[in-house]
Amino acid sequence: MKKLLNTLVVSVALSFAGFAGFVFANPSPFGLTLEKTTVAEMQAKYSAQPTGTNRYSNGPMFELTPGQLGVDGMKSALVIFDQNNTLVGVLTTFPKHRFDSLHGLLRGLYNVESSQIPFVGDKRVVLREGSTRITLDAPHLSFDLEMNYIADRLQQRFEAEQRREQEEKRKREAGNL
Repeated sequence: MKKLLNTLVVSVALSFAGFAGFVFANPSPFGLTLEKTTVAEMQAKYSAQPTGTNRYSNGPMFELTPGQLGVDGMKSALVIFDQNNTLVGVLTTFPKHRFDSLHGLLRGLYNVESSQIPFVGDKRVVLREGSTRITLDAPHLSFDLEMNYIADRLQQRFEAEQRREQEEKRKREAGNL
């Protein structure tokens, strides 16, 4: 009996270990997996226009034609790669009236970290999957909302650069007083 119980425990543990790798995988919006898809793979799948180099990832950025992504109402889509040509961000814009439907879809796919959805005012939902942060932002006085998938390492670089720029501005202003 003890041997059967040990075998069962090991079997369940191995099942969860295999499943955990799947659960914590990075998302694949529009079939593009963050931290995995390369520029060449994205270009083989979609028509994309280069838009320059991202200042936070030092990698190429591309504008995708929203119609080819299969989501109604999308206004724009920008994909960001790192210096090694690996996908680290997908930034999209939708009409604000899509907030509730997108929120419902995302909530069913990813883990909600925070949710701020007042009756009137800015709406913001932050979700997580693997090492990717998914945000849905709908500012109150805007006609658009942003749905962004950003790898943690790109988000960290962005936040560090923002802190650095704010500190430089503070020092500049202090020097002028």
